[in-house]
Amino acid sequence: MNSDVALNVIQNIHEALIALDFKGHVRFWNKGAEQLFGYQKEEVLGKMVPFISRDSFFELEIAFEKALHAKSYTFKTQKRSKQGTFLELLVTTSPLYEEANIAGITAMFLEIDSLKKATFIPYNLVPFLRESKRTFSELRDIILFTLAKGKMTINHIATESGINWRTVEKHLTYLIGKRLVQELFSSEYVRIFELTEEGKKFTYEIKKKELAKIIKKDEA
Repeated sequence: MNSDVALNVIQNIHEALIALDFKGHVRFWNKGAEQLFGYQKEEVLGKMVPFISRDSFFELEIAFEKALHAKSYTFKTQKRSKQGTFLELLVTTSPLYEEANIAGITAMFLEIDSLKKATFIPYNLVPFLRESKRTFSELRDIILFTLAKGKMTINHIATESGINWRTVEKHLTYLIGKRLVQELFSSEYVRIFELTEEGKKFTYEIKKKELAKIIKKDEA
């Protein structure tokens, strides 16, 4: 198969496939990615990948670190399409080569709901599809990562994090008690929260520890 035919196949496969340089700029965006995320390739080529926010950039950092060691990385994540559709995804990244040099990463995205219904699931992906109840600590970390974007209401946090708003409310009370979150405004209908300075430092340290833990586990 020559390179033109191979590129045409990759461009038109159903699965969403993209390529990024080490700055997070889009180098390749196939039709599967257009359908999944709602962005046409003309909208994103050469620009920062549109669905990565400040609180989830650590996912790219881990993928970049593994790529520099010529390794792949598979993880679950949640993203929103251009139209606002909430997507639960399984992502596999691999090094992007230009001649003999690693120039970034490729990433394939699979919708978890669709993958669960598939007749055949690759054995290496099965562990990622098992449902596991998140601990209080994990839920609180997700809320903190979400609030790292800035000031938010309870409903906004719930929408961005995918956590039920009642659960968000309960854990915010705990986080306020720990002085990691502060309530900026409260009325009968709206409550607005943000991270404290201590909360920002705490969230940053969590990200560093998680990154170090994954890299150490991979190198062991």
